[in-house]
Amino acid sequence: MLKSTEYWLGSKMETRKQSWGYWALLIWGGLLFLPLAVQYWQTTIAVDYYKWLPVAIIAAVLLFFRAMRASQPAVGDCAFWVKVSWFVICMAGLGFAYLYNTPWLGMIVFVPYLGLVFQAFNRDRSIPFLFGIWALFLLLCRLPGQLELRLLRMSSGFSAKIAGPVVDALGIFNVVQGEVMTMGNKELNIELVTDHYFTLYGVAMLAAFLCFFRKRNVWHTVILVASAFVVATVVNTCRLCLVAYLLHEHELRVMESVWQWGVLLVSYGGSLLLLMSVDALLDFMLQPIEEPSGRTGKQVVRFWNGLISFRLGAFLYKISQLGGVERTEKRWVLVCVSVVLISLTSFISTVKVYEYRGVGSAEEQMHKRENLSVIDPNAVEFTRPGWKVLKVEAEERPFDSIWGAFSFVWRLQYHDTIVVMALDYPFDDWHDVKVCYGNLGWTAVGEKVELLESNPRWYFSETDMVLPTGDYGFVMCSLSDHGGRYAEPKPVETGWHLVKYKFGRNKWVAPFGRVANKDEKTLYQNQVMVTTAFPLDEVTKQEIRAMYGEFREQTRALVMESTQVREGGGQ
Repeated sequence: MLKSTEYWLGSKMETRKQSWGYWALLIWGGLLFLPLAVQYWQTTIAVDYYKWLPVAIIAAVLLFFRAMRASQPAVGDCAFWVKVSWFVICMAGLGFAYLYNTPWLGMIVFVPYLGLVFQAFNRDRSIPFLFGIWALFLLLCRLPGQLELRLLRMSSGFSAKIAGPVVDALGIFNVVQGEVMTMGNKELNIELVTDHYFTLYGVAMLAAFLCFFRKRNVWHTVILVASAFVVATVVNTCRLCLVAYLLHEHELRVMESVWQWGVLLVSYGGSLLLLMSVDALLDFMLQPIEEPSGRTGKQVVRFWNGLISFRLGAFLYKISQLGGVERTEKRWVLVCVSVVLISLTSFISTVKVYEYRGVGSAEEQMHKRENLSVIDPNAVEFTRPGWKVLKVEAEERPFDSIWGAFSFVWRLQYHDTIVVMALDYPFDDWHDVKVCYGNLGWTAVGEKVELLESNPRWYFSETDMVLPTGDYGFVMCSLSDHGGRYAEPKPVETGWHLVKYKFGRNKWVAPFGRVANKDEKTLYQNQVMVTTAFPLDEVTKQEIRAMYGEFREQTRALVMESTQVREGGGQ
């Protein structure tokens, strides 16, 4: 009996030691996410429509601690191979995120890693609704930039289209053009109403918490969260009508006064009521069906009942039990994991040291503001027949602006067509202008990379774009560096060429990738933007291409001349 007791106590102490080692490795791995998480959080929280995210995360954390208080003795653990595979995948993703300096990917990997931490809590005490609590942390994962902004623009565009006729019905004549609703001599910024503190992402957060508290299954949750788009569009339409009416009739600018908070509270309250209505409808629709007595339709009914009874958390739990469960971690595995963490820590430390010293960051690789070339915009000539210069402008922005810190803009007229040509700089890589125009509501409908006969070595991208209003856009773009060398364009193809371009070694962070000199990393962009009510004919496009070819050759020559004057022939 004594020997049995001693054996039991020894085994218990050994398990506890290994448990402490397991927790130490988990904490160590979690700390490696910290630098990227801070970068991601700073970028995200700066966006108005994500100001509510801290509230959602704090609520999820409080729900976790509340669930821990109601925990019961554990009934099982995760299979050993699942934990190891899970950990390896997360660490590989983290290394990839650091290699390409992608905080967004770091957060995408962090949330699954958080699930591994939650599982560690659950191994000793069975925590109720743990999968649902973990799923709330998926709110940290933003959609890819273009998709996120496109959904916002779609919702805002639908709201504006519906609100316009409604405001007309109220006796207020209005015109909606882009992001502005004009009512006589008054203008309303639509984006300020629809994309500020109330957006579809705030409504989606409400939908996620509603599904958690009502313990909905995965299909119910996905549909309800997706319905946030419709709910937000409806509520934003009401907000636009209310704000437009008060502005026109009472000259009250709601979105610039304290009343905006009252409108915001009512908006979220109304959204919650609509979500609860949709939730009740889905609860009715997603009910099991009694199997028919005959053969007809029996398989369909069984498929439907199996589909709506599917629980993702229970499914993942069954997978985690495959291969048997061990309550202790093997020492050799803990040693291997330690080696992986030591290697990853060394890699991240090297990246951060180089970043701290300024090597590898885009701003440090580019020439500083005072060393950039400055041209005389009046030296650019447009001598082709039919062209007229209407206006020349110079713009200056913050150094890290997505549009470049400096711009020289030439507003031209070719017969009845207004053409805007611009020199924008600096950029540290090929600047995808269609992304910037996409942020303003444009959608690309065709893109190609071409060469001009006047210079068969300098590629340019050409993109046809449209606005939700039906306006047509024609964009051309090419870049050259501080020394006049031509920049490699981003491939249009979505196959291997694009993968090679995006993930080639020249995209790696220092010191692992190719560290280009300042001249090569300081790019000057020549672009053309034409906005018309109808698509351009091919003859007009060809003339614009020819004028653009002359324009970019002149600006490139002026940049090179300025570089030689300012730097004595370059660095």
